Amino acid sequence: MWTNFRAVGAERLIITRVLEARSLIGRIRRAVPGAEVVVVRLRAPLDVIQGRIRSRDHEQSEWFLDAAAYLVPAMEEQRVEDHVIDNATLSIGETAHRILCVVGWSTP
Repeated sequence: MWTNFRAVGAERLIITRVLEARSLIGRIRRAVPGAEVVVVRLRAPLDVIQGRIRSRDHEQSEWFLDAAAYLVPAMEEQRVEDHVIDNATLSIGETAHRILCVVGWSTP
């Protein structure tokens, strides 16, 4: 897909996913040749994440709650990221702006 985006002028790409190990970045580098890969982790306390999941009224909420209970401490231990943004109280817009700032695509 990146080849198609690049062909029509795309210069930047934001991918959202969970990375449990730094070695998984290799897959992204192969999929997006020549890219500078910067990993930004969004951090919030488990209770905040659980509240967000519950507010979505999703039929798989229990799966997401279990995943969060595993991933929150795992992400603290693994330290896969280049930057961390605490988004416990940030709006979606504020979070996006901070991401763009830490990767150098915007100014504070």
